[in-house]
This record gives sequence, C-alpha cells and structure tokens, in this order.
Amino acid sequence: MNTNTNFTENARQDAGLVMAARSGDEKAFSKLMSRYKDAIYFRLLKMVDYKIDAEELTIETFEKAFTRLHQYEADFAFSTWLYSIAFNHALDHLRKKRIITVPLESKFENGEWIRAEYDDNLKTYSDNPEEELIKKQNAILLRKTISCLKPKYQKIIEMRYFKEYSYSEIAEELNLPLVTVKVHLYRSREMLLELLKSNDISCWNLI
Repeated sequence: MNTNTNFTENARQDAGLVMAARSGDEKAFSKLMSRYKDAIYFRLLKMVDYKIDAEELTIETFEKAFTRLHQYEADFAFSTWLYSIAFNHALDHLRKKRIITVPLESKFENGEWIRAEYDDNLKTYSDNPEEELIKKQNAILLRKTISCLKPKYQKIIEMRYFKEYSYSEIAEELNLPLVTVKVHLYRSREMLLELLKSNDISCWNLI
C-alpha cells in the first residue's frame, strides 16, 4: 500500500498499523482503536447526545472499519477515513431513531396508539408450545456452535451475552485492555456468524 507523501508522521504510523491489521495482527488494530476511540466517541456524542448510544456507535464504528480495512486506500489519512465511517454511521442511527415504533401490544383507536390490556386467558405467540420448542432448539444450536470457537472467544461471548457483563467488567475479569476485549468480541461474533452460516457441525463431537 503506497502512502501519501504529504502524510504526517502519525498518519504514516497509522498506515503501517493498517497494513499489519490486514495481515491479521490484532495488536495493530488495538493500537488504532486506542489512538482514536476517545476522539470518535466525543464526536459521536455531539451528534447523538446520549452517552450509551455514543459508546455503542463507537464500538460499531471500529467494527465497520475492521471489516473494511481492505477498502482503505492511503490517499487520505486513516483518521479521515475512520471519521467518515463514524459520521455516516451516526447519521444512519439518527435516521432510524426518527422512525416511530409501536409496541406489539398496542392498538390504534381514535387517531392514536394506546397500550392494549393484557388478557391472562389469551395465549400469546410465545406461549405456543411449538414456538417454545423451536426457541430451545435454536438455543442448543447456538451453544454447540459457540463451543466450536477457541476458549478465549467462548469465554468472552459467555460473559457479554449470557452473563451480561459490561465491556469494562470483562476487561477487569480477564485482565485485558478494554480495546482488546472489544476486538476479541468482534472477532468472536464474526467467527460465530460464519459457523452458523456454513452449518458446519464437524466440531460438535468435541463437546
């Protein structure tokens, strides 16, 4: 990857880290996250005005950047490219938030949505025994597929999605830098998705 000759020293270092990250170097991408996570977060916070949203959007911005590293061309600084991803992602988020959502248990009366009364004598969709069986089967499938991942990825998925640990709590529990936790979590989700898509059950006999 040829870099712009007008790049600053920091921009040249970023380009080198991008090249390393493209080759699978997790530490290189962690360094990029460390460099820009605060700047990205505060820019997003100005746009969305909610800390929780800004935190999630920051993580998602780096996830998008990680999957698109092969698209980055060093005509512009990595920071410029990253900020554009963050900006566009925030715009998408704000557009979606403008869509009015209606609770499933609501009904439309007299020109407005009102919450419907729940009747204990009526069975909801989730009370359907067949539906409950499907949910249980899907849960078993997910658990078995997670067991196909490397132990470090199994652990981090378990903590985040089953035990509902925060990123900071995971970092403290595993004695890892916060950025490393986020990178590992992203990679574990990607690998899990690929396994589910491929229907590869060859590793299930290891359970």
